[in-house]
Amino acid sequence: MLRYKKNVTLKTKKTINPHNLTHQTQYHMYFSNFFYYTAFSLLFCIFSCANSSETAPSKQIIQKLNATDFYQKLQILPNVQLIDLRLEAEIISDMGYIEGAKFFNYYDAGFQDSLKTLKKNKAVMLYCTGGKRSDETQVILEAMGFKEVYDLMDGIQVWRHTHNYPVKKLNRSYFDERRNL
Repeated sequence: MLRYKKNVTLKTKKTINPHNLTHQTQYHMYFSNFFYYTAFSLLFCIFSCANSSETAPSKQIIQKLNATDFYQKLQILPNVQLIDLRLEAEIISDMGYIEGAKFFNYYDAGFQDSLKTLKKNKAVMLYCTGGKRSDETQVILEAMGFKEVYDLMDGIQVWRHTHNYPVKKLNRSYFDERRNL
């Protein structure tokens, strides 16, 4: 049975003890209050959710991948932007580079400007020698609003020496020709 702690005052200024009300009147009082509370809550949720979908940023995928996962992701992602963040000397070394990579010198004064040339809606895969530069670049790209960024943990050293995944060799003339352009 529904109970009310306070007496109810009607518009006629007549006070009614809730214990003397019929069950039907108590039922009506309870559900009319319940209806108004539910309607208000529902309207509040509708209007608050409608605004949140407009202001919510789209979901970003930011991941650090081991060499095996990085290799597999590289195979399945179409038109990936593969970025090598090492110095020329490191790229020319016996370590080589991953085929299809673009070379962005992390220590170059125009490094952040070169990152702006990448497309934010396409996946970006980063690597360097040991993982530190790619880790820091991943944070920069996340702040710039890139949708999908993958970072090779422990760099190309693990890629090349531990897993023996394929790399390409490059000689110094490649960079000399680019400087002359």
